[in-house]
Amino acid sequence: MTVNIRLKNIINKSESIRQTILKDKLLSESLNSKYIHIPKPYLGRGKIKLIIIGSDPGPCLEGPIIKTVMNLDRKGTIHYNYISGILKGLHLKFDNLYATNYYKCIFSKGDFRLKSAVQFKYWLELLKEEINNYPHAAIISSSELLNSFFITKGATKLVYYWDYIGANDSGLEFKYIEAKNNILNRNIYPFPHYRTYLQSVFYVHYLDNYLEWMRKIAF
Repeated sequence: MTVNIRLKNIINKSESIRQTILKDKLLSESLNSKYIHIPKPYLGRGKIKLIIIGSDPGPCLEGPIIKTVMNLDRKGTIHYNYISGILKGLHLKFDNLYATNYYKCIFSKGDFRLKSAVQFKYWLELLKEEINNYPHAAIISSSELLNSFFITKGATKLVYYWDYIGANDSGLEFKYIEAKNNILNRNIYPFPHYRTYLQSVFYVHYLDNYLEWMRKIAF
């Protein structure tokens, strides 16, 4: 299956799920019904070694239309630079990346946690289909809220996996979410959302350390 056909297939299935949600009076309120564009996943042209799962395109449309998840078609954006730094730290290239959002549609304004919870089951099988295309790729999830939905056993706080010991310090005993403890049945390496990262002295300081550790055990 070519790159364009594979991505088009994901978009078509996303649109089908979106229509299902819009038909439900209560659920439909969680979506921005006026903004129908679904950003496409990013699929590198080489061997896919890393999957990055983001949460969603955002609560509402602000600025240019998001054509590709995480603005990965727009070099120089804050999100692009964050992902670029992760790839560099893992000694990978964009050609080795598949990036997608769990929720494919734009949310309406309001309680994000509640809207995420009520929609969660509708998108799960599609995400599983996406990641199953790359069974040997390492997986990063860049949403603490999303991780709390994925995890079936164990800690849900991101700081636990980055071994936060207080005062913006880490004990460097990093961890990942084991396959047996999450509903994706794949090891998941939890990362901060790019905005959380930019606002946190702790994550900025220890990103390279976590990436070095991950590179040694995930590839």
